[in-house]
Amino acid sequence: MQCRRIIAFTILLCVIGFAVGCHRRDFISREQIEEYPQYPIFMVITVEGDVYEFEPSAIFEEGMIKGTLQDGTYVEIAIARVKIAYAQRFDESRAGAFLCLGAGSTLVLAVVTAVGLGLLVLVVAAAAI
Repeated sequence: MQCRRIIAFTILLCVIGFAVGCHRRDFISREQIEEYPQYPIFMVITVEGDVYEFEPSAIFEEGMIKGTLQDGTYVEIAIARVKIAYAQRFDESRAGAFLCLGAGSTLVLAVVTAVGLGLLVLVVAAAAI
């Protein structure tokens, strides 16, 4: 019973880490905004040098970035005016790392709880020799 709880808790932590940690905020170009309109946009820098910071985030639709600024003002910025944007995007490298870390740690915990710590230490010691 204790074994199942430990494994379930570890899997839950890995799934939460996978879901939360696989996205990162990064600067993206105007072309990437058009290619991935689902990215939430947090800041826009226009070709004129104006900086717009959104609260919580803006969206891209119909050739415009639409959102509410931090001071509560609603704005629509044409994509042609955008030089670069700060958006949250999916990071494949983090996803793979979390998947490997989660699977590896779950496997080790499953072996430790099922077989016992003593036997695992003997196997590791034998492999090291």
